[in-house]
Amino acid sequence: IIPLAVRSIPQPLLGPYPTGFHTLAYYIPNVYEWMRYGVDWWRFTATAPLFYCILLSARILGFQMVPFLKVVSPVLHGFLGLAIYGYASKGLDWSRWKSLFVGLLATLYFTALRVSWDMLRLQLGLILLFASLTLFQSALKGKRLRSHLFFSLFAALTVLAHQLSAVIMFACAAGFTLSRLNRAGIS
Repeated sequence: IIPLAVRSIPQPLLGPYPTGFHTLAYYIPNVYEWMRYGVDWWRFTATAPLFYCILLSARILGFQMVPFLKVVSPVLHGFLGLAIYGYASKGLDWSRWKSLFVGLLATLYFTALRVSWDMLRLQLGLILLFASLTLFQSALKGKRLRSHLFFSLFAALTVLAHQLSAVIMFACAAGFTLSRLNRAGIS
Protein backbone atom coordinates (compact mmCIF):
# COMPACT_ATOMS: atom_id res chain seq x y z
CA ILE A 1 0.00 0.00 0.00
CA ILE A 2 2.88 2.38 0.72
CA PRO A 3 4.37 2.26 -2.84
CA LEU A 4 0.86 2.68 -4.27
CA ALA A 5 0.19 5.69 -2.02
CA VAL A 6 3.53 7.37 -2.77
CA ARG A 7 3.15 6.79 -6.51
CA SER A 8 -0.40 8.23 -6.39
CA ILE A 9 0.83 11.65 -5.18
CA PRO A 10 1.65 13.12 -8.64
CA GLN A 11 -1.61 11.99 -10.24
CA PRO A 12 -3.99 14.64 -8.82
CA LEU A 13 -1.28 17.32 -9.12
CA LEU A 14 -1.13 16.79 -12.90
CA GLY A 15 -4.87 17.17 -13.36
CA PRO A 16 -6.06 15.65 -16.63
CA TYR A 17 -2.55 15.09 -18.00
CA PRO A 18 -0.76 11.73 -17.86
CA THR A 19 2.75 11.25 -16.52
CA GLY A 20 5.68 10.21 -18.63
CA PHE A 21 6.71 10.01 -22.23
CA HIS A 22 5.72 6.45 -23.15
CA THR A 23 2.11 7.01 -22.17
CA LEU A 24 1.53 9.61 -24.88
CA ALA A 25 4.14 8.41 -27.38
CA TYR A 26 3.45 4.67 -27.40
CA TYR A 27 0.62 3.28 -25.29
CA ILE A 28 -2.30 5.48 -26.28
CA PRO A 29 -1.41 5.84 -30.00
CA ASN A 30 -0.71 2.11 -30.36
CA VAL A 31 -3.99 1.15 -28.73
CA TYR A 32 -5.99 3.40 -31.04
CA GLU A 33 -3.95 2.32 -34.08
CA TRP A 34 -4.44 -1.36 -33.27
CA MET A 35 -8.16 -0.80 -32.74
CA ARG A 36 -8.58 1.11 -36.00
CA TYR A 37 -6.24 -0.77 -38.36
CA GLY A 38 -5.50 -4.02 -36.58
CA VAL A 39 -2.03 -5.44 -36.14
CA ASP A 40 -0.18 -8.21 -37.95
CA TRP A 41 1.14 -11.26 -36.10
CA TRP A 42 4.85 -10.35 -36.27
CA ARG A 43 4.39 -6.83 -34.95
CA PHE A 44 2.04 -8.14 -32.27
CA THR A 45 4.53 -10.69 -30.94
CA ALA A 46 7.55 -8.40 -31.33
CA THR A 47 6.08 -5.79 -28.97
CA ALA A 48 5.58 -8.19 -26.02
CA PRO A 49 1.83 -7.59 -26.23
CA LEU A 50 0.49 -8.36 -22.74
CA PHE A 51 0.20 -4.74 -21.59
CA TYR A 52 -1.27 -3.67 -24.91
CA CYS A 53 -3.84 -6.47 -24.64
CA ILE A 54 -4.82 -5.18 -21.20
CA LEU A 55 -5.15 -1.65 -22.59
CA LEU A 56 -7.13 -2.85 -25.61
CA SER A 57 -9.48 -4.79 -23.35
CA ALA A 58 -10.00 -1.74 -21.15
CA ARG A 59 -10.69 0.45 -24.19
CA ILE A 60 -13.15 -2.08 -25.64
CA LEU A 61 -14.92 -2.11 -22.26
CA GLY A 62 -15.33 1.66 -22.59
CA PHE A 63 -12.57 3.07 -20.40
CA GLN A 64 -10.83 6.25 -21.56
CA MET A 65 -7.11 5.67 -21.91
CA VAL A 66 -5.67 8.66 -20.02
CA PRO A 67 -7.72 8.21 -16.80
CA PHE A 68 -7.24 4.45 -17.01
CA LEU A 69 -3.45 4.83 -17.26
CA LYS A 70 -3.46 7.35 -14.41
CA VAL A 71 -5.02 4.66 -12.22
CA VAL A 72 -3.05 1.69 -13.57
CA SER A 73 0.35 3.30 -13.00
CA PRO A 74 0.14 3.54 -9.18
CA VAL A 75 -1.56 0.15 -8.98
CA LEU A 76 1.28 -1.47 -10.92
CA HIS A 77 3.79 0.23 -8.64
CA GLY A 78 1.98 -1.15 -5.59
CA PHE A 79 2.00 -4.65 -7.11
CA LEU A 80 5.72 -4.28 -7.85
CA GLY A 81 6.35 -3.63 -4.16
CA LEU A 82 4.23 -6.66 -3.28
CA ALA A 83 6.05 -8.87 -5.82
CA ILE A 84 9.47 -7.82 -4.50
CA TYR A 85 8.29 -8.45 -0.93
CA GLY A 86 6.94 -11.87 -1.94
CA TYR A 87 10.17 -12.86 -3.65
CA ALA A 88 12.29 -11.71 -0.72
CA SER A 89 10.15 -13.51 1.87
CA LYS A 90 9.21 -16.68 -0.01
CA GLY A 91 11.92 -17.04 -2.65
CA LEU A 92 14.88 -15.96 -0.54
CA ASP A 93 13.41 -17.00 2.85
CA TRP A 94 14.15 -13.62 4.41
CA SER A 95 12.33 -12.34 7.48
CA ARG A 96 9.15 -10.29 7.10
CA TRP A 97 10.85 -7.05 8.20
CA LYS A 98 13.86 -7.52 5.95
CA SER A 99 11.57 -8.34 3.02
CA LEU A 100 9.43 -5.29 3.78
CA PHE A 101 12.51 -3.09 3.90
CA VAL A 102 13.75 -4.42 0.55
CA GLY A 103 10.32 -3.99 -1.04
CA LEU A 104 10.03 -0.41 0.18
CA LEU A 105 13.61 0.46 -0.70
CA ALA A 106 13.24 -0.94 -4.21
CA THR A 107 9.95 0.85 -4.93
CA LEU A 108 10.49 4.16 -3.14
CA TYR A 109 13.93 4.81 -4.60
CA PHE A 110 13.81 7.66 -7.11
CA THR A 111 14.74 5.52 -10.12
CA ALA A 112 11.89 3.08 -9.46
CA LEU A 113 9.50 5.99 -9.07
CA ARG A 114 10.78 7.45 -12.35
CA VAL A 115 10.27 4.13 -14.13
CA SER A 116 6.72 3.99 -12.75
CA TRP A 117 5.81 7.24 -14.52
CA ASP A 118 5.78 5.82 -18.00
CA MET A 119 7.56 2.48 -18.40
CA LEU A 120 4.46 0.52 -17.48
CA ARG A 121 5.26 -2.46 -19.72
CA LEU A 122 8.61 -2.86 -17.95
CA GLN A 123 6.92 -2.54 -14.59
CA LEU A 124 4.40 -5.25 -15.50
CA GLY A 125 7.31 -7.40 -16.71
CA LEU A 126 9.15 -6.91 -13.41
CA ILE A 127 6.05 -7.84 -11.40
CA LEU A 128 5.69 -11.04 -13.39
CA LEU A 129 9.46 -11.64 -13.22
CA PHE A 130 9.51 -11.57 -9.41
CA ALA A 131 6.38 -13.73 -9.29
CA SER A 132 8.02 -16.18 -11.72
CA LEU A 133 11.22 -16.33 -9.69
CA THR A 134 9.23 -16.94 -6.51
CA LEU A 135 7.31 -19.75 -8.19
CA PHE A 136 10.53 -21.13 -9.69
CA GLN A 137 12.07 -21.34 -6.22
CA SER A 138 9.01 -23.20 -4.92
CA ALA A 139 9.07 -25.49 -7.99
CA LEU A 140 12.72 -26.32 -7.25
CA LYS A 141 11.95 -27.08 -3.61
CA GLY A 142 8.94 -29.29 -4.29
CA LYS A 143 8.11 -31.99 -6.74
CA ARG A 144 4.43 -31.03 -7.14
CA LEU A 145 3.17 -30.60 -10.68
CA ARG A 146 1.04 -27.64 -9.61
CA SER A 147 4.05 -25.48 -8.72
CA HIS A 148 5.69 -26.30 -12.06
CA LEU A 149 2.50 -25.38 -13.93
CA PHE A 150 2.19 -22.05 -12.12
CA PHE A 151 5.83 -21.26 -12.85
CA SER A 152 5.28 -22.11 -16.53
CA LEU A 153 2.22 -19.85 -16.69
CA PHE A 154 3.99 -16.90 -15.07
CA ALA A 155 7.11 -17.47 -17.17
CA ALA A 156 4.97 -17.28 -20.33
CA LEU A 157 3.29 -14.10 -19.04
CA THR A 158 6.71 -12.60 -18.30
CA VAL A 159 7.80 -13.29 -21.87
CA LEU A 160 4.61 -11.63 -23.14
CA ALA A 161 5.03 -8.62 -20.84
CA HIS A 162 8.51 -7.29 -21.65
CA GLN A 163 11.57 -8.54 -23.51
CA LEU A 164 14.16 -7.49 -20.91
CA SER A 165 12.21 -9.14 -18.08
CA ALA A 166 12.05 -12.34 -20.11
CA VAL A 167 15.82 -12.36 -20.66
CA ILE A 168 16.48 -11.74 -16.96
CA MET A 169 14.04 -14.51 -16.01
CA PHE A 170 15.69 -17.06 -18.30
CA ALA A 171 19.17 -16.05 -17.08
CA CYS A 172 18.10 -16.43 -13.43
CA ALA A 173 16.38 -19.76 -14.11
CA ALA A 174 19.49 -21.04 -15.89
CA GLY A 175 21.68 -19.84 -13.02
CA PHE A 176 19.47 -21.49 -10.39
CA THR A 177 19.36 -24.72 -12.38
CA LEU A 178 23.13 -24.83 -12.93
CA SER A 179 23.73 -24.07 -9.26
CA ARG A 180 21.42 -26.89 -8.22
CA LEU A 181 23.07 -29.30 -10.66
CA ASN A 182 26.48 -28.26 -9.35
CA ARG A 183 25.42 -28.91 -5.76
CA ALA A 184 24.07 -32.32 -6.81
CA GLY A 185 27.46 -33.17 -8.28
CA ILE A 186 26.33 -33.36 -11.89
CA SER A 187 28.81 -31.74 -14.25
